[in-house]
Amino acid sequence: MKCIFCSTELGPPIHKNLHECPGCGNRRIAPADIPSKDNAWRQNRSFMLRASSNKAKEAARLKDAHEGQLDLLEQYVKPGAVYDVGAAGGFFMKAARDRGWQVAGNELSASSVAWAKRAYDLDIDCCYLEDAGLPDGAFDAVVMWNVLEHVVDPVLTLRECHRILKPGGCILVKVPTKNAAELRRHFEWKHFTEFSRNGLDHVLKQAGFVRLVLERSAADKVSHTIALYRKPA
Repeated sequence: MKCIFCSTELGPPIHKNLHECPGCGNRRIAPADIPSKDNAWRQNRSFMLRASSNKAKEAARLKDAHEGQLDLLEQYVKPGAVYDVGAAGGFFMKAARDRGWQVAGNELSASSVAWAKRAYDLDIDCCYLEDAGLPDGAFDAVVMWNVLEHVVDPVLTLRECHRILKPGGCILVKVPTKNAAELRRHFEWKHFTEFSRNGLDHVLKQAGFVRLVLERSAADKVSHTIALYRKPA
């Protein structure tokens, strides 16, 4: 069984059905336990974040969109067109629109898409990114915030992000980067990939991006890494 990111032979499970790559350091669920795209969609079609029904959590999501995402992104990209991959209830899209961005995004949960329309009048594509029919070079920025670890085929998804970005555009990613103890304490069966910091750097460069920022997030109890990379001009 080879790593999908670097083709190194994976080692034995390090916890439950999670295998670590000795090459890039990423951890991947055994292929037999990763659902097909259709099954993953069915599993997520009714997913709703608690922020959709809790005003305090909604306010926290919007605050994080402004301070955790947009404040960093706008240091490198002027407000333009941004695509939010895995938009959930549209919290980032709402915050970005309020700051002058032209927003679009996708989400597998029809329930979340409907809530975002009611709450924020947002039109979110209810499909996989690669099925959205987006044109080449259409966006100044792409955001994947706590999403890439849930993606069935992250290699394909990152290539698609690269394709839809304008030359010089940026991708902003946040993922868990758990240490061995955190992997055991916080095992999550819907995380098909558990990235290492170096492994995240590897897959983003492999997709054609150049590193601008790679840093640990200070806002999370479980270790996370924030990555901001650019598509070469």
